[in-house]
Amino acid sequence: MPPRTPGQFRKLDAVAVLTGPLLPAPRVHPHARRRGQVLVLSSRVHQIGAAADLDELDAQLGELRAAGWPTPMAMKTRNWTASCSLGSSSPGTDQKTEAPRTGLRPADRRVRRRGEFVDMSGRDVMPAWDIESGNIDVAVPEDVAVVTFRRPQKLNALTGDMRRELAAILRHFGTGDSVRGIVLTGTGRAFSAGEDLTAAAELPEGGLVSEDELFHDITRAALETRVPLVAALNGIAVGGACEMTLCFDARIGTPAAEYFFPENNLGLTISNAASALLPQLVGHKAMRLVMESARINAQDALSFGLLDEIVEETDLVETAIRMIHRWTRPGAATAAHLQLLRPPLAAIEQAIAVETEAARSVDQTGIAHAGINQFLSQRSNPRTGS
Repeated sequence: MPPRTPGQFRKLDAVAVLTGPLLPAPRVHPHARRRGQVLVLSSRVHQIGAAADLDELDAQLGELRAAGWPTPMAMKTRNWTASCSLGSSSPGTDQKTEAPRTGLRPADRRVRRRGEFVDMSGRDVMPAWDIESGNIDVAVPEDVAVVTFRRPQKLNALTGDMRRELAAILRHFGTGDSVRGIVLTGTGRAFSAGEDLTAAAELPEGGLVSEDELFHDITRAALETRVPLVAALNGIAVGGACEMTLCFDARIGTPAAEYFFPENNLGLTISNAASALLPQLVGHKAMRLVMESARINAQDALSFGLLDEIVEETDLVETAIRMIHRWTRPGAATAAHLQLLRPPLAAIEQAIAVETEAARSVDQTGIAHAGINQFLSQRSNPRTGS
């Protein structure tokens, strides 16, 4: 194997290069650009397992260079770091790297782990937030934070830690100091299946109320932001997951997007101030949608006012980013109008208080746990369902 020049990866037993960019063109974090460092964004990581594969790596780096990726480039995942300088042969580009684990890692490792991106010196490019669920990824293309649920094997069902992390992310970026807006989307065939009912079934009496509070706090965090929030529904949104989008400033979906309000038939109650927000969006239809535990397809959601636009899946995130850019042109009074046009926080808190009491009632009477257990039983044994 010939020796590697300063412009190539150093002596690593396992390295990775990013392929399949999240958006059609390469994007960089604005702070990274000013530092001369580039934050690489991607929807997947392609693994190269051994030093013997560095020729293949060189070819892929050439493809990235031809596609317009600026230089230099740095990557970090949970357990290892690799850095390179594309097209640079200047001395002193070696960087200290953590010892990699042996063998290949799963192909869905992401650039952002534990809330941090790093440049080649190991400094944080983006500050960390306080909680890490392991199931939410963040990228910042074109000054917009794209937040992605990544628990596709469970239809992106939201654990308690995921809800805590989402609220923290909204507060982190919501100041507007580092981004122009926030897009929330999912991975796989679901936006999110809502609360993780398997975990909810194990909660003691009163536990459902505290779980609902984690949903409520997402709504609070969303309405406190000073930047536009856009929900990009790649698939079905269930229960609290669809209800938390009701306070977002826009909701865009693919033809596969659906809204599903299953709570009534499960013995649960709606959350996220949906008792106030849903009637504002759909009018008198709100009662029927909740009482019948309705499942609403994309076209009906558009006509009802739950969705603002339907686009193809490949255009979903890009469309959301373009919308945020239109709303936040230089000199625009965006933050002022968000405050004027969003529902008042006092009214939202009042709705949340009423919903909390309703959740406490169904929890204490046992209706909620009975409904959850019946649902899980029917899912495990479909033939027993009515």
